[in-house]
Amino acid sequence: MHFVNCLIIVVLLALSQLSLESPYNEGDNRARLLRFVSLIAGSYYDGKENPVLRKTVLPVQANAFYPSLTIYLEDNEKPEPPFRQLLVLRERPDGYIAITPYFFPYDN
Repeated sequence: MHFVNCLIIVVLLALSQLSLESPYNEGDNRARLLRFVSLIAGSYYDGKENPVLRKTVLPVQANAFYPSLTIYLEDNEKPEPPFRQLLVLRERPDGYIAITPYFFPYDN
């Protein structure tokens, strides 16, 4: 499982670098999705304002229409109560990206 987590982190970091190095193109849906991935992956900070990448899993989804992307975040840091968050990124008919968050309590 540790190998899978490391692989996912490496993939996310690579996608983040790709989205930062690529010119932003309003018509390029793939670039916009990658940009959202980089923003979500890098939007968390520790107590010293250092960016941290939390446990992130990209599960295979069977009931979502392409193009869409599901990001699963698991956080068990203090002082916040542990939670699980599922973010579904889906392109809308008007070309914008819709982000739908779902929060679940952490059950052990």
